[in-house]
Amino acid sequence: MTHFTSLPTELILKIFHLASIGQPQSFRASLSLVCKDWLDIAREVLFENAEIRVRGTDSAVPPPDFAHRIKNLVFQVDDKYVEDRVTDEENPESDYGFQFPEIYTELARAATSISSLTFSTSSNSYVAFPDKLLEHVSPKNITHLSISGYNGIPVKTIFQVCYNLENLVLDGVFFLPLRNPKTLKLPPRRISHFHLNVWSFGQYIKPVFEAMKDSISSLSFGISQSGRLQVALQIVGQNLKSLTLLRPEAPPGTESPFPPSLLGALMTIKPECPNLEQLSLDAEFDWSTDPLALLLNLPPSLKSLSISKCHDISTHIVSALRQPDWLPQLTELRVGFASSAEGGGGPIGRDLAMELCSKRGIRIRGKSTFMRVKTPKATVEE
Repeated sequence: MTHFTSLPTELILKIFHLASIGQPQSFRASLSLVCKDWLDIAREVLFENAEIRVRGTDSAVPPPDFAHRIKNLVFQVDDKYVEDRVTDEENPESDYGFQFPEIYTELARAATSISSLTFSTSSNSYVAFPDKLLEHVSPKNITHLSISGYNGIPVKTIFQVCYNLENLVLDGVFFLPLRNPKTLKLPPRRISHFHLNVWSFGQYIKPVFEAMKDSISSLSFGISQSGRLQVALQIVGQNLKSLTLLRPEAPPGTESPFPPSLLGALMTIKPECPNLEQLSLDAEFDWSTDPLALLLNLPPSLKSLSISKCHDISTHIVSALRQPDWLPQLTELRVGFASSAEGGGGPIGRDLAMELCSKRGIRIRGKSTFMRVKTPKATVEE
């Protein structure tokens, strides 16, 4: 792409304005990075989204003069940069030897308008988290924080500096070990949605959920041990309206017991979540232990139920639907069977399930296996 230093300022501004209309944010961000005439142009055009890809010391970033305009900032660390990092495993409270160039720190300090901040990495080797950088990005203004693929996540720092945090996403990360987890207390935060899809979160589970117990309404939880889910739901279950169960990726070299059994998880949900309205089983779980009993044990408050990647349990759903008191408030149902679905169903079971859903006014949503059966009475939505 041509650098803009040789172009007239008027033409540069026209290009920027055209790029702001109907263009994806990635294109606009890329366009902004090659423009060198920032002092005159950045004041004229507002770019609220910026994606910073860290490829090494030669990475291009917007200068601090532009940073005060950014509202949504993404730090994407590529594998090339990860190869040269130094991890200090002997001192878990250190910065893990992972330092962004000074330009990133300057950018963070100048970014006073950021409300959404994302740290992500494409590496499978778990990049050490740059917690010092987080402290510079006016964290009190951040309402959405997403971290994926990092090592050494400073949970205590996140809760201490992000005063107005409403949405927190922790996906495929590892946390700083605690010397004395019993003494950890986190300040309360008004977090309404928490996405936690990690292999191990044991030391932090009680203090973190205690900090958000009065505000959380939506939880996405990766099950590696059903006991962890039970601890979390005992703390926040009363307020939950939406719950999604996920399947975290096992760390390299770890034997995975997956697909996890739903028995322990579902037996926990009903007594702990009396006000739950939406439940999504968004992974391939083990339904081999009495599927009908699992279905009948769901909270009666459910209005929406989504089951994906399971074996064909349509006949069990039919049996549940024939129970007059099963999920009386249910209005939406999505069932996506695994490609090798066997047993427990078949076309007849799916046909009956759709017919019963139609009679109860339950909408079949999404591209489920149910949709392959032609039943004119059923309402099917994409």
